[in-house]
Amino acid sequence: MAAGVAWWWITRRKVRAANRLWAAASRAPFAYEEWLRAHEQERFFDSMDQPQPSATMTVAVHIAAATDPVAALQTLRSVMSQQGARWDLFLTGCVTEAMRDELGKSPRVTLLEKAEMGELEALTSVLERAEGQWFIQLEPGTTLTKGAIERYLGFIDQAMLEVEFQGAVFGDQDERLEDGTRQTPWLKPEWNAELFLAQDFISDACALPVAEARKCLARMEGGQGAFRSLLFALLCDQRIEVRHLPAIVSTTPEGHWQRSSAEWIGMVKRFVERQGGAVLPGPFGTAKVEWPLPQDLPMVSVIVPTRDRIELLETCVEGVLEKTAYDNLEVVIVDNGSVEPSTLSYFQKITHDPRVRVISWPHPYNYSEINNLGSEHAQGEYLCLLNNDIEIIDDEWLHEMMRYAVKADAGAVGARLLYPDASIQHAGVVVGLGGAAGHAHRALADGEAGYFARPYCSHEATAVTAACLLVEKAKFDAVGGLDAENFAIAYNDTDLCLRLRAKGWRNYYAAHARLVHHESKSRSNDFSPERLEGYMAELRRFQKRWGSETFCDPLHHYLLDRANETYSLRFPSFSG
Repeated sequence: MAAGVAWWWITRRKVRAANRLWAAASRAPFAYEEWLRAHEQERFFDSMDQPQPSATMTVAVHIAAATDPVAALQTLRSVMSQQGARWDLFLTGCVTEAMRDELGKSPRVTLLEKAEMGELEALTSVLERAEGQWFIQLEPGTTLTKGAIERYLGFIDQAMLEVEFQGAVFGDQDERLEDGTRQTPWLKPEWNAELFLAQDFISDACALPVAEARKCLARMEGGQGAFRSLLFALLCDQRIEVRHLPAIVSTTPEGHWQRSSAEWIGMVKRFVERQGGAVLPGPFGTAKVEWPLPQDLPMVSVIVPTRDRIELLETCVEGVLEKTAYDNLEVVIVDNGSVEPSTLSYFQKITHDPRVRVISWPHPYNYSEINNLGSEHAQGEYLCLLNNDIEIIDDEWLHEMMRYAVKADAGAVGARLLYPDASIQHAGVVVGLGGAAGHAHRALADGEAGYFARPYCSHEATAVTAACLLVEKAKFDAVGGLDAENFAIAYNDTDLCLRLRAKGWRNYYAAHARLVHHESKSRSNDFSPERLEGYMAELRRFQKRWGSETFCDPLHHYLLDRANETYSLRFPSFSG
C-alpha cells in the first residue's frame, strides 16, 4: 500500500493516495467522538446577533399506542434540554405518567391526549394550534442534538433577511448505538429532487413552514395525511424552496436511515406514475425510479474511440450490438491510427453490419477531438461517448440512461461503472476533490451500502465521466462539444458537464445503468513521462476555469474530506 500511496502522491493524484492513507483513521472508534468535540461547539448562525425577523419553532412528537416509552422519553429529554425562548412543544396521543413527569409544568408544552389518535389527526391538531412559524416533527427515538433548535432558527433568520423565505430547511444527522454512543454522521448534499425520489434523506431532520403546511394539508386526501406524505407533497408537488442547514441537528437509532415502507414507496410511485413512469423497491431502503421513454425510441449514436487493443474493442462493440436491449442505435468507431492486422481485419468484418461505421483520425491522440469527430459523423439524436474498454453486463443499460437523457432539463447522463471485481469505479464525479475532480465512492465493494447507499440512488450530479456519457446531440453542439484545445487528455468530460450545467441543464447519474470499465487499459497512463507535462497544464487550466480548488460541489458536504473519494469526515489534523 505504501508504494501505491507514494506513487499517486508523487504524480499528484492526491485523491487516490488519500483514499488509502486516511480511510482506516476515520473509522477508528474514537474518531467521530473527537470530530464532534471539534465541531459541535461551532455556531454557524448566531440568532442573537440577527435583526428582525426572528423565526419561531413548534416541535411535535406523536405517541402511538405501540410507541416504545423509553424511546419517547429520550426524544422528549432532547427537546426539553434545548435553549432559547422561541420554541414550544406539542405532545400528542398516548401520553404516559412518566412523560408528564419529564415535561413538568412547562408553559411551552401543550398536551393533546387521546388514546386512539392517529398520526393524521395529531398532525392536523398541531398545525391548527401551532404558534411557531416552522415546525419539526420528531419520531419517538429520534433526538435533537445540543443547540439544534437555535441552529434551525438562526439559519431561518438569515434566510428571511435575504428573501421572503417560506421554505423547508433540512439538516444533517447521525446515529445512536444501544450504548448511547453516537456514530455514522450523515453529512448531506444540497437539495436534490431526483435523489429525494430515490431516498428520503429529509424527514428525520427538517423544519417545515407552518403556513404552507396548513394549506397543503387542507388539500390532501384524508388517507395521505401522515407527516412524510405532507413532506412529500410540499417538496415534490408544490415544490417549495428547500435549503440545507449544514449541521448535525438530529440523532436516530442505528440503521434507521435505511428503513423503507410501503407508504413511502407508494408516495413516490403515485408521483412518478402520474408522469408515465414506474417505481420499484431498491437496495437499502431506496426506490428505483423508471422515467418514461418515448414510444418511438430516439436514435443513439454510440461513439467508440480506439487504437488497436482488439480484445477490448471487440468486447465493447459486440456488447453494444448484441447485448443491448435498446435497438435504435448505431456505432461510430473513431480509429486513432490502429496498425495491427487483427484490428484492421476486425474493422472490415464489423462494418458489414449496417449499424457500424469506422472513421479515421490519423493524428496525435486527442480524446476531445476524436469524440468531436465522431459527433460530426453521428446520425442519432443522442450521443453516447463510450470508451473501448467498457464491457456490457446489463442489457438495459442504455434504456436506464435514456430515461434521464430524454428529460427536457437533462444535460449529460452517466452510469454506474464497475471494476472487473464489481467494486465501483464511477458513481458520479465530485468537482473539487483533490483540488480538481474525483469519482464518488470509488472502490466500494459490490453489495456494500457505502455512504448511505448513495451509489444506488439515481440523482442530479455535478458531472459524470465520459467513459460512458449520454447527451442529446443538440445540447452537445450548443456548448461546442468537448474542448479539444484546452483538454486533449484529461478533465474534458467534467468541463463539458460544467458547461452544460452553466447553460441551465442538469447532469444526472443513472445508478441502475451498470457496466464494467477496464479503466484506461487502452491507452498509456496520464502520468507517464510523455504525458505528465500535458496533464499538469490541463489541470491548471481546469482549476483556473472552474475554480476547482475552492469549488463546493452540491453533492459533497464542506465537512467531508476534499482529498478523499469515499466520503470520509474531514479531520483538520491531517487533511486540508
